[in-house]
Amino acid sequence: MSKTVLLCGEGPTDYGKPGAFPRQWEEGPLQPLIRKSVKKVISFDYATKEDIRKIRLQRRRPKIGGKGKTAFKLCIIAKQRKIDKAILFSDADRDQTSKNNERNAKRRFEKVHREIRDVSDLFPDGTMKLIPMVALKMTECWLLADEDAFESCYGKKPEYPPLPAKPELLWGSKQYPESDYPKHVLRRVLSQYHKTPCRATFYEIAEETDTDTLRNRCPISFDKFYDDIQEL
Repeated sequence: MSKTVLLCGEGPTDYGKPGAFPRQWEEGPLQPLIRKSVKKVISFDYATKEDIRKIRLQRRRPKIGGKGKTAFKLCIIAKQRKIDKAILFSDADRDQTSKNNERNAKRRFEKVHREIRDVSDLFPDGTMKLIPMVALKMTECWLLADEDAFESCYGKKPEYPPLPAKPELLWGSKQYPESDYPKHVLRRVLSQYHKTPCRATFYEIAEETDTDTLRNRCPISFDKFYDDIQEL
């Protein structure tokens, strides 16, 4: 079996971006969280959105929808590169009803997780292991889980404001900067350290984040990923 995992995310602030040189990748916060979860040294290859767009599915392909289509294309790319393990990261915040309460948010999360996970069944004999990495709302919620990570990075725990009690359930108006929209909350937390949200900042917080704390603070989404990733 391949020792490489093919990773695909939504953008630079989750799984990073191509570097200045060929086959160089500037990592985002997902990679440290994955490594900490498997507790092993693993190597990554990457599929970009352009790589996904280039894949043309045959008309007689299996009936799949939602995130399953992206997941199926990711598996095709993995097969082409002779990789048998893949992780697809996705936010689960697209459906407006998922933002109203925990029950609806969890229902939306389970739908996205299932769309990705079910694609593995299309590859017989376990020839492809596909792991969903789904954030209940978005990556920023995971980064707001561990106050000790901020102390390790910046010398003190967040106070003005402190971290939210239930970070993965945060939601608010994107248009209102003082709302509980996760990106706005993280921006306010970082401002007390004179830091701005960016890929590099997210990476250094993730490097110091304890996965057990993250599992406890984000029990719907990250704890599920932690359990799933043990299959690798």
